[in-house]
Amino acid sequence: PAPGTATAEGIRHSVARAPVTGRVTDASGQPLEGVSVFVKGTQRGTVTDADGRFRLEAAKGETLVFRIVGFKEQNVVVGDGNMPVVALESSLSDLDEVVVVGYGTSSKRRLTTAISKVSGADLGKQPVTNPGDALAGLAAGVQVQSASGSMPGEAPTIRIRGIGSMGASNDPLYVVDGYPLPNAAQFQRINVADIESIELLKDAASAAIYGSRAANGVVIVTTKRGKSGKTMFNVNAYTGVQTVYRKMDMMNKAEYLQYAKDATKAQNGRYPDVFDTPDQLADTDWQDVIFRSAPMSDIQLSARGGSDKVRFSISGNYTNQKGVMVGTDYKMGTVNANIDADLSSKLKMGASFAPSFTNRNVKPGPGNPGPASYMPVYAAMLMPPVVSPRLPNGDYGQNNVLPFTQYGFSEPGIHNPLAVLELYENEQEYSGLLSNAYLQWEPV
Repeated sequence: PAPGTATAEGIRHSVARAPVTGRVTDASGQPLEGVSVFVKGTQRGTVTDADGRFRLEAAKGETLVFRIVGFKEQNVVVGDGNMPVVALESSLSDLDEVVVVGYGTSSKRRLTTAISKVSGADLGKQPVTNPGDALAGLAAGVQVQSASGSMPGEAPTIRIRGIGSMGASNDPLYVVDGYPLPNAAQFQRINVADIESIELLKDAASAAIYGSRAANGVVIVTTKRGKSGKTMFNVNAYTGVQTVYRKMDMMNKAEYLQYAKDATKAQNGRYPDVFDTPDQLADTDWQDVIFRSAPMSDIQLSARGGSDKVRFSISGNYTNQKGVMVGTDYKMGTVNANIDADLSSKLKMGASFAPSFTNRNVKPGPGNPGPASYMPVYAAMLMPPVVSPRLPNGDYGQNNVLPFTQYGFSEPGIHNPLAVLELYENEQEYSGLLSNAYLQWEPV
């Protein structure tokens, strides 16, 4: 059409659109200022004023979208006439979540101290054998570092307030159901499925009740307890396979022989005669020798229930984990039982009983120190690839010592890592009992 000529389509749209007014409030009826109101699928929009009111042109049947931080987005279809009051639902329900602190419980909205909470549901989503590993990446400002990925059952290092001492321990204080643990080892043996929540007290104010023991922060563990109602039984099991994510890129036989020849030539020396017959030499990837695919499995059983007066919880789990390093493994069994009773409207009592047993086979490494020459990973980096793990007669292949090694340019005194893994005995067993009881008086 010619410029300035009205079309049927333009007339239809101009008639269809009409001013739509309304008011936006929260759930309690208080007006909300600054709420974005726009027609879905278009660029037409506005914001509410101090009284929560808005005015916007829209056609019947179009959808208005109401959006503001802290509230759930809401869509409303435009009808005839003005729009009724739109009440937005708050999305800040987490502020009412109860957080366990050293001196009781409080809601998040009342806290002014640095406390992080991790729920048991989040912890249980990860296929790990101890709660320390389950915390990794779930709590802001908390560093969780595995001591040795090749040693199953190894307790990770947890740092809440960094490193505060060069000589003393930097471990946080662990408190389970109000009972301080003597060391981090007992914390690592808690069944992850038994944890209701973990609170991490980071600053001095939140941890003040524990005194100097809380200098490195506090980890408060609340375990699951029975609830009144029908007894609930739960069975949870999983199995999986662990592998080394990435290996170091090392020289193979051909690369190592060329390196040895170039090095001796540069030194005006002579490389070993055995290098002239490469077909008689092995081509060993020592990382393939010491690492393996390792299965792991875990089964958990629990029963929880009770009446209005007495509630109980009993659970147990068994973990069997092979290590990715040959000759390493980890077995753990735990039982957790507790009972709570209301003796009267003011007096409550309860008790907890949690025995555990672990059995670990570990080898020399960062978490289990020993001579460097006996550390399999260290030796695998230095052992020449032309050395065979085993000789035809069944003996372990070795790299001879000074003045010159038989096979060239590795560090002398390094032991065959396979021999260390198969012959080195370092078996650790641990059994413990964590129990506590309480008597609670609640005055009117």
